[in-house]
Amino acid sequence: MVQELIWEILKIGFVAVGVLYVLEVLRVYGKSDENCQRSLDRDVKRLLIRAGVVLTGVAVTLSRPVLNMLIEASADVGEWALARHN
Repeated sequence: MVQELIWEILKIGFVAVGVLYVLEVLRVYGKSDENCQRSLDRDVKRLLIRAGVVLTGVAVTLSRPVLNMLIEASADVGEWALARHN
């Protein structure tokens, strides 16, 4: 119970840090000159690409247990269907 609470607090903290980072980037972007804005555009694109790669990795990692459960359920249904057919 306490561990779950700590994990939830950490998740909220990570989201808050992410939001503050985005706000800071937007603030700096608004105050910077044109050359710096082009550099920031490239940096934001790279950041978004990296975030997409990380999110894809997390999605694949989290989906494995679900897929394993579905595979086992499919095998059980197949065995049931074969047993019922015979």
